[in-house]
Amino acid sequence: MNWNVPDIIIVTGVVAYVLVIALYITAKRREVGDEFRHAVRAALAGILPAPGAAPGPAEMTCLAAALPAIEAAVARFRPFISFTERRAFDEAWRRFQLSTAMAGALSTGSPPPATVEGGEHPHLPIYQGVEALLRFAR
Repeated sequence: MNWNVPDIIIVTGVVAYVLVIALYITAKRREVGDEFRHAVRAALAGILPAPGAAPGPAEMTCLAAALPAIEAAVARFRPFISFTERRAFDEAWRRFQLSTAMAGALSTGSPPPATVEGGEHPHLPIYQGVEALLRFAR
């Protein structure tokens, strides 16, 4: 194949365009990831008990009030998750929701929430659920 100057210019332009788009998407994902981390940490600031301790009714009330802000952050961040990681992110989010529901049920004495597939309750401490979510924003 003979390459002439116009062909080289077109190919170089297309490669440069693709590179700029890829850099923009990467930068936007970092920005949205930083916003996600900040939103989750801000929503949970001062709410969670010490690691390993079960949250009491007061913490669960505050956590329930913080969940809509965390849900909004998840909804804003989810489109920027790659398709290969999206299923794992959705699973981490679902387990976080179930672990907070389980902790709320245990702290108030209500019946536990529905089980996950396999018939087991998600005995995932809330801290691990938060870390599992934030791992995707790194």
